[in-house]
Amino acid sequence: MKNLWILLSLLCSMALLGCPTEDDDDATGDDDDAADDDDAADDDDTGDDDDAAEELTLSSPEWADGERIPQDYTCAGADISPPLEWSGVPAGTESFALIFDDPDAGNFAHWAIYDIPGDEVGLAEGISPGGALPAGAQELVNDFGAVGYGGCCPPVQHTYVFTLYALDTAALGVDAGSASFGDLQAAAEAAELDSAQYTGVFGPGE
Repeated sequence: MKNLWILLSLLCSMALLGCPTEDDDDATGDDDDAADDDDAADDDDTGDDDDAAEELTLSSPEWADGERIPQDYTCAGADISPPLEWSGVPAGTESFALIFDDPDAGNFAHWAIYDIPGDEVGLAEGISPGGALPAGAQELVNDFGAVGYGGCCPPVQHTYVFTLYALDTAALGVDAGSASFGDLQAAAEAAELDSAQYTGVFGPGE
């Protein structure tokens, strides 16, 4: 009889050890919550990457942003348009417009080119003045009084700005024969999906 009671006691003890407790359930719940938090964090990171990828950027392989513009692209050299590249083009872009001016000289207009096809990813060196423009692209008269590109030619060092507009229309409807840079800028801003700037400096004796 005594042995029977001992056997029953052992069986009860083993049954108790095999049962999960409330603390175990809570721990499992905490693990699930942690996994959910990690998934949410991953989703947020992915969203940040997508946003960054959609930012329009403009650059040139010939100088870093804010650095000296090489002499070939100024009146002290060949006075031809520089190579430019862009990326991060927003969805729905039908064309581009580019304005190059000198804020240090009251926004003196050096170059305006527009109706650049939306599948272009840059402009080759020397397309203006007198070069081969992208199909359908047009240029305005600059403040030197000539059509197309007019390079930097300051009395002292100035900072120059290239502004690229990604547009939701294939043609801005701007009259190349009579429109001003201000007219083009207003039309570009009205159709703008995104814009980007790139700068450079130049002065005499450099």
